Amino acid sequence: MAETKATMKEYTMSEVEAHNTREDAWIVVNDKVFDVTSFQKIHPGGKQPLIEYAGKDATEVFYSLHRSEILDKYMEKLCVGTLKDAVNETPDKKLISDIPFAELSHWHGFNSPYYTEDHRKFQKAARTWMQKNLKARLESDETRGKFPKRDLYKVSGASGITALKCGLISKIPGAKCLGWAGNKLDMFHEALLHQEASRLNAPGATDCLWGGNSIGIPPLVIGRNPKHLTEIVRPVLMGKQNICLCVTEPYVGSDVAGLRTTAVKTEDGKHYIVNGLKKWITGGMMADWFTTAVRTGGPGARGVSCLVIPRSAGVKTTKIKVSTYSPAAGTAYVEYDNVKCPVEYLVGKENQGFRVIMANFNHERWMIAVQTIGASRMCIEECLKWANQRMVFGKALIKQPVIRYKLGCMIAKVEATQCFADSVTYQMNTMNHKEQFKYLGGPTALLKVQSTQTAEFVTSEACQIFGGRALTHGGMGTVIQRCRSQVKNSTIYGGSEEIMADLGVRQIMKSMSQDSKL
Repeated sequence: MAETKATMKEYTMSEVEAHNTREDAWIVVNDKVFDVTSFQKIHPGGKQPLIEYAGKDATEVFYSLHRSEILDKYMEKLCVGTLKDAVNETPDKKLISDIPFAELSHWHGFNSPYYTEDHRKFQKAARTWMQKNLKARLESDETRGKFPKRDLYKVSGASGITALKCGLISKIPGAKCLGWAGNKLDMFHEALLHQEASRLNAPGATDCLWGGNSIGIPPLVIGRNPKHLTEIVRPVLMGKQNICLCVTEPYVGSDVAGLRTTAVKTEDGKHYIVNGLKKWITGGMMADWFTTAVRTGGPGARGVSCLVIPRSAGVKTTKIKVSTYSPAAGTAYVEYDNVKCPVEYLVGKENQGFRVIMANFNHERWMIAVQTIGASRMCIEECLKWANQRMVFGKALIKQPVIRYKLGCMIAKVEATQCFADSVTYQMNTMNHKEQFKYLGGPTALLKVQSTQTAEFVTSEACQIFGGRALTHGGMGTVIQRCRSQVKNSTIYGGSEEIMADLGVRQIMKSMSQDSKL
């Protein structure tokens, strides 16, 4: 067992300097003394850096090469004591970052018309819970490219997090999330949860854990079939089963009305026979159910129905390795080969499934937007810390005007996008579902465009600030590398930027008088 700081032996710098050989190498990082003699053989950076700094204070060079959590990883094995008269105390780790603009502005003294003390308490509880119960497991899954194991779905479901991320907890009598009653949680609580999920920095693994469920379940709730609610919705929200949304095909993406997957009713009228293909399906590899857009009628939107298809004979899923994203997302290619689906799994009415599917798009796009903003804030925090500790040309990187310019532009874009997101979230909080469907389609689409374009800019500038470290897996630039890899995915799924911008303007055109002129 590691000694506490109070019981650890203290050494003077002169005593440390005596351990300066290949056969007896000690270094100091912050106020801690480490015996790295045996560690030379397994040090990922080789022996030379350790030999070069044997008997010396390596604090500055350590932080130019490593993240602070590396100290935690090796503290128990390598730390032999503390330094007397220390000048580089290890800063306390704060749950809520004190780095300006790394968090929502109300954490740094600004007033907010949206966020209350209850929101702040909830955010702290969510961050604490995720770090304790999910972070290490999801980090391991992300690094190895593996899907989260089934027990994590149950842990998330039992906590109420899955239901809140699906936007449905208020609809479940007696449901709670982390101790908060579901009927006391609003859209800002949910937004905070999405942003906290992004801070886990495991974009693929978190998408596999929550992404498919959060977009596959709402159409069933909108359909209001008691059988679906009992047999499918409740088990999924409790983490006992999984679901995904299957709309996109190899032939069509944003053009949902053009899909080709067919569902033909049998002569006895008891089943649909489903044939077709779906592609880029988030969480499809782990799904027990597939909320599927199918063609039951003629061409266009009026011939589309929605079926929730169980994993059964004729349903085949193949893993898609998304090159710029993450293999941990469980992204799937789904084949339906004469799948026999009972008619009771029709969601809503036949040939009216397009509206059921479209009704959830606002929530999906908003969710993508707020998650993306959360990731952008995390990039800003990383860049500010890195620029403060990275020494170039004899001074900290943040002392360079060009770096401060980059950081200023990044912060300005994120803060503006956050204001847009908070405004849309407030409308979702105060409008009923019918009003949201009427008014928020355009603004939500434009919010998604704004958030992903902001993230594109922020992650690109972050790569310039971190240099080559932002392009490699692991190490100092891990957060930037993963956010940069994720951002292009965010610009496409849920509706591409081009389609979203066009949708936003088309909504504006509907509310404009055709006689409007200068």
